[in-house]
Amino acid sequence: MDFRILVIIFSCFLLLLGCQSNNIVRKTHLSLELDEINGIKKYQEEEYEEAFELLKTPATWGYKGAQYVMAFMFLKRPTR
Repeated sequence: MDFRILVIIFSCFLLLLGCQSNNIVRKTHLSLELDEINGIKKYQEEEYEEAFELLKTPATWGYKGAQYVMAFMFLKRPTR
């Protein structure tokens, strides 16, 4: 009887540990579209670091404009 209670308590403990929050950040389509638009504007203004930061999330999510501009940023980067 005591072993069953111990197993139930341990199982509940493991279940609660499995339910902890992870570091997933949810973004809306609107925020992704705004990041894409603003990133493209920053690219056109030749502010490449800001453009990269704005475009990396929409590009990861499959936004074609962001992927296109990021590809140009990598192709046209200065050589050292």
